[in-house]
Amino acid sequence: MSKELNKMKDRFDKVVHVQGSGIIMSEYLKKEKWGITFFLIIYIALFISSYLLIGGPATVEGPICVFLGFCFVQFLKYRSFKKDAGNKKEIGILRERHLEKAIQLEYLKKKERKSHDQT
Repeated sequence: MSKELNKMKDRFDKVVHVQGSGIIMSEYLKKEKWGITFFLIIYIALFISSYLLIGGPATVEGPICVFLGFCFVQFLKYRSFKKDAGNKKEIGILRERHLEKAIQLEYLKKKERKSHDQT
């Protein structure tokens, strides 16, 4: 590859890394959507029933700690999912394809600008 394309590749590495994280996050959410949905439905139902039955939760910290605990567990699950996905070839291949397309697009834009400037 030429120096110009290497510079473009270096510049796009950061963009691809961020977008790759977005890909991993969306895959994780697709995998865990039913678990998260089930938790939120049960959490809301129990919160409402506590108001109906005893006039509210026994302590203010209870529901908050349950929610924070759930978020912490999901964070740990996401971290392990991200490590596993990073080891898979699929994510690497997606990043490489995106990188190649971005480099080609940038190269074509630059080439078009040069030909436009020469005329």
